[in-house]
Amino acid sequence: MKSRKQFKTLAALLAILIAAILGHFQTTQPEPMLSIPENGALISFVDVGQGDCTLAMLPDGKVMLIDCGEHDYRHEVANYLDSMGVTTIDYLISTHPHTDHMGGMAYIIDEFNVSAFYMPDAVSTTTAFEKMLLALGKKSITPQIVSEGDVIFQTESTSCTVLSPVHSEYDDINNASVVVKLRIGEKSFLFMGDAEHYAERQITQNVDADVLKIGHHGSSGSTSQEFFGRVSPQMAVISCGKDNPYGHPHREIIELLKSNKISYYRTDTDGTVTMVCDGKNIEVSTQNQ
Repeated sequence: MKSRKQFKTLAALLAILIAAILGHFQTTQPEPMLSIPENGALISFVDVGQGDCTLAMLPDGKVMLIDCGEHDYRHEVANYLDSMGVTTIDYLISTHPHTDHMGGMAYIIDEFNVSAFYMPDAVSTTTAFEKMLLALGKKSITPQIVSEGDVIFQTESTSCTVLSPVHSEYDDINNASVVVKLRIGEKSFLFMGDAEHYAERQITQNVDADVLKIGHHGSSGSTSQEFFGRVSPQMAVISCGKDNPYGHPHREIIELLKSNKISYYRTDTDGTVTMVCDGKNIEVSTQNQ
């Protein structure tokens, strides 16, 4: 009898050890704690350090990915998409050709089926940008150059509209960022890329949104008081890296959010931020909660 008890104890310890080992090798991006309701959407602001990456799983089953972070995060983004069951990206958006937004884009294009690709009329001489174009060419995907007023998709209950860029030429490539407004039922999400004050002033369309993806990682050069008032969000998300060399998010942005009593989330402290929207309500879960 004693030996059987010992065996059971050893078996239990072995099970715990195996679970711990498997847990150690799991992706650093766990599946969200919130389930997607029927006809609802899931929006994940994926932690890619000092970069940007947003996944939107839409009510009709289609998938949108906005940016994908630096090249060094390509495997983490791909693993996260795999964990969410993504095999096809229906709408892939590269907001602008800075590597902290599109450094891993060539890898994502290689690894996943991509139905449509969108970008601004802006180019770069970086290796990452060249590889992105080559990856698109290999799959015979023609980039769609978008600007103000273009519609990425529209159904009775959802839509994604381009609000910027307004012009075709900018002194600062950040201002060429593709800014999109996503509507899920009665709720809306505004994704600013790295658009700064100049680009914000050019946007004439309705920017009112429930959730604001803060521009340029929380830089004080973006999200002016005037523009913030036009958006009038209930929540905000800042994508930035821990102890980044730019000091993002800047003090001015945090004070702006606090003074307006806005709930906000940061990928450097909260990890991946996931929001589930049923068209009337938004629930939030964070990786580090």
